[in-house]
Amino acid sequence: MWLIPMFAMAMAADSPFDTHAEVHVLDNGLTVILEESKRTDTVALHLAFGVGARDELPGEYGCAHLFEHLMFEGSANVPTNKFDEWLTQGGGDNNAWTSEDNTVYHMTFPSGALDLALFLESDRLAFLDSGLTDENVANQQLVVLQERNQGFSEPNGRDWDAVSRLTYATDHPYHHPVIGTVADVEGFQTEAVNGFWRKHYRTQNAVLTLVGNFDKAEALERVQHWFSDVPDAGPPEARVTENTPAGERVNANGVLEDDVEERTLYEVWNTVGARHDDAPALDVLGNVLSYGRGTPLDDALYYEKNLANDEGAFQYSSEISGQFFVYASHHKNPLKKLAKAIDKVIDEVASAPPSD
Repeated sequence: MWLIPMFAMAMAADSPFDTHAEVHVLDNGLTVILEESKRTDTVALHLAFGVGARDELPGEYGCAHLFEHLMFEGSANVPTNKFDEWLTQGGGDNNAWTSEDNTVYHMTFPSGALDLALFLESDRLAFLDSGLTDENVANQQLVVLQERNQGFSEPNGRDWDAVSRLTYATDHPYHHPVIGTVADVEGFQTEAVNGFWRKHYRTQNAVLTLVGNFDKAEALERVQHWFSDVPDAGPPEARVTENTPAGERVNANGVLEDDVEERTLYEVWNTVGARHDDAPALDVLGNVLSYGRGTPLDDALYYEKNLANDEGAFQYSSEISGQFFVYASHHKNPLKKLAKAIDKVIDEVASAPPSD
């Protein structure tokens, strides 16, 4: 009878949600976050740069995403295609992603491969220009265009591009797709790509995070060893921070015809960015509306009347603005019928908010 409370106390004293992170800033401006954890013999590395699609100028659309690919092509001390090969030989794996706001590189590896991982990351941060050859740029242009074509060819693969272009003004930083436009990706020249790297890939525009099995003091020393010679190119340029007015329903309508079996309706409201006080409430609202039987949107469109084969609601928050989505799909029911049912649910929730 005493085992349960004793076990609960032990779990509470060493919760996996406890954090004891240390934050350091190197002399060259690189921010380093260290979180020691002995629950595994691995280390996770996360290197984030404050550059995304919103930082691209006309003619550069897709360049931030292109760099997600180019960063693996080689640098001064890492020959072409050796980044992945050497890390894999050390027992690690890696990947990367690009958003409207950031470009992030991440890897996991055995604790004994910490020096290898830090060497690889520091070399491409400091000396990527050695790998920015015409051949490597052309190769990744083809890869990105193929990736774009595959994504747009999937069922509903063009929807998000259409929504962003419809709901954000042409001069808004979230108007164009992260993956870029065909014309811009095809038009990238090596010199311009090199300039984009020098402009945004700076120590003062990066945050390096390590979580895993290491001693914090020793890990910091190894970070300093590998990254201290990366030159400080100064602070990044000021970023666009304008926000679409929040709380307004998007005053636009559009129809995208595609070769798909079902028709889908999206209703979108421009809301707030991820750091706004209202963002968590909007996240909760999405679950209040749509989280299975007993939630009003799911009951009205799926469980009770079977008006939609798929439907839902969610808040999508980026840094400088966000959007609240309600969507519904059906192979036969008219979109106007779906819209009427959705609007009724929204109006009822607005007039009679959910209880605590």
